[in-house]
Amino acid sequence: MKWFKRDWTEIRPNTMLGRVLRVPLHLLPKRKPMKILSGPCRGMKWTLESNLYSFWFGTFEFKKQAALSKYVHKGMTIYDIGANAGFYTLLFSKLVGNKGHVYSFEPFPENSARLLRHIGLNDLTNITVINAAIGAADKLGSFQIAANNFSGHLSSNNHGLLVVPTLSIDALIEKGYPSPDIIKMDIEGDEVLALEGARNTLLEGKAIWFIALHNDEARKVCDEALKKARYQMFLLDGTCLDDISGGIDEIYALPSDSMPRETEKNGMMPVQRSI
Repeated sequence: MKWFKRDWTEIRPNTMLGRVLRVPLHLLPKRKPMKILSGPCRGMKWTLESNLYSFWFGTFEFKKQAALSKYVHKGMTIYDIGANAGFYTLLFSKLVGNKGHVYSFEPFPENSARLLRHIGLNDLTNITVINAAIGAADKLGSFQIAANNFSGHLSSNNHGLLVVPTLSIDALIEKGYPSPDIIKMDIEGDEVLALEGARNTLLEGKAIWFIALHNDEARKVCDEALKKARYQMFLLDGTCLDDISGGIDEIYALPSDSMPRETEKNGMMPVQRSI
């Protein structure tokens, strides 16, 4: 199974090896349910409509899967923000069990349809799908579809093809949604807006955050927001970070009361911050 221990889609399709590897994959049926081949989601049903074959291989963002699996436990409440076709939603559903719950946020209709299909194929009952983007406030927002037609982001110039509802994390919780134990966020550069709408949630310091960072502005805002809330930041391999810089694109952050345990595991003293 060593073949499946890397993400083979990292071999780009514009290379000779990438083209050769993809020839047999293009012959596979797009909507036929197939079992995920490896990883924590092994055996769960998936379709190839997204054309990202590492979902089916089970190797998609393998380091991130491993880091999430370390912290997601039975009975937890998870916010999967930017759920796409639902790969991480399936992972979370499996890990939290019947007593936990996953809230999956996905504004792009095609992705939502794939997400719902994967939930149905696996007979999962501990998931709620919310067809909305996470942003700074509750309102309507313009959504720009990416060139790959499988993702997108909120547009500040109102030139997006879609108009979608946007929700803030703080407002969701104020309206009665359960506070998350873990927030996984991968929203193509809209991290800045999402963090702006989660100031109270951050300052409460209860949730563990997994954040994909897509530009330097997002790194700067994320760094400032997490430090203000007395979080400690880590790379996916557990390396402790003093700041987010140098092109870092994936981090997780632990609340202050979790820092001593985590830093002890990594052979480091907890970072002390003034209030």
